[in-house]
Amino acid sequence: MKGIEKQYLRNCIKALCHARLALLRLSSEDAVEVIPYGKIDSLRLDAVPEIIISKTLCQEFDPHLPLITEEIGSSKKLKGSEDQLVCFSDPMDRSKVLRDFLKRRKGLLEQIFQEQRIIQEWEEKCGGDIELSGPYGSITGIRHGQILFCVMINYITGTLYIASKGYVGCIPFDAIFSDLSQKEFKRTKGIFENVNPLQFGAIEQDLTNIDTKFVAYCKGKEYEDNLVESRILGRKGLERIRQEHLAYDLVGGPARILYLQSPSQVGFILANGEKIIEWIGWLAFVKFSQKGLFAFELSFDSSWTRDGILMAPSNAYSVLGEETGIEQGHRYKILEIALNKLKYFRNPSQYRSTIVVCPAVNQRIITDMAAGLGTELRFSPVI
Repeated sequence: MKGIEKQYLRNCIKALCHARLALLRLSSEDAVEVIPYGKIDSLRLDAVPEIIISKTLCQEFDPHLPLITEEIGSSKKLKGSEDQLVCFSDPMDRSKVLRDFLKRRKGLLEQIFQEQRIIQEWEEKCGGDIELSGPYGSITGIRHGQILFCVMINYITGTLYIASKGYVGCIPFDAIFSDLSQKEFKRTKGIFENVNPLQFGAIEQDLTNIDTKFVAYCKGKEYEDNLVESRILGRKGLERIRQEHLAYDLVGGPARILYLQSPSQVGFILANGEKIIEWIGWLAFVKFSQKGLFAFELSFDSSWTRDGILMAPSNAYSVLGEETGIEQGHRYKILEIALNKLKYFRNPSQYRSTIVVCPAVNQRIITDMAAGLGTELRFSPVI
């Protein structure tokens, strides 16, 4: 990774840490309050991380940086040029789950998150392992149309996850700072020295009896229809898919990729016609997984829409690259984020797609994708 790109990564880490610190200073009552920011129904716990991330990156670091988020869209108008560095951010994922969890609690979030049974209670009520189900903020960097990095933070535990050239792993929150008061950030080298490596992918034995088990967001008729029409698991109806394959349907977005840490919790993960900020960071983990993960883009003729946006766009409308090919009968494309297409969206974060990511050893899913269901997303060589 080039020096300038490493500085962008460092400042994205800094932005997410600042966002968490600001969140911890909120009282539970203030956090769940609805305020006039972005969308009409914005919670304060949605707005605060986005405001802090935008301030840290777009005011204090690079005033020319386009930062794409759900609430404000793009902080700068996209030029669509390949040399422009752009960041996509989901500042607060699973905010409604966090809101419901906080409603009957009193005190500052910093105190609540440190309570002895907080993790156990979250895991019992909100989807299991907190590192998979917790509320996350994420930022993904793109330059020359290529994925540079993804960084995510678990707002409850403080754990940071990074995928970039040379670093795929996690960092404890305290290891980011050079002082106990958590005001001074370590130098770039000091931060990356604390990355604990993570392995993504699996060995074949890990997938015994779970190769067709998956997690996806599937609440609402449009998402249910999109899942059935994708035919990932053949021509099965929704009820059979839920009974036999769908492990969890209220899963978070960016952190979903963590289900594929070794040993994998599921056979694959699915972006079920979801917004780009939910899944674009997965592609960084695929790219830097040393071929431990595969990614596929799905499209089908009867693509459903959500808020007027295609949920499984064909190649003509896809922003994930136009250079396609066939190798041994398998369709693939070279991933290149088409900013020249995204710039025409009023809010680029609203772009949607249907994406499958699975371990390289999941031959069942890879074979089905190669048989015509999906187009493999490949990456240009990392330089």
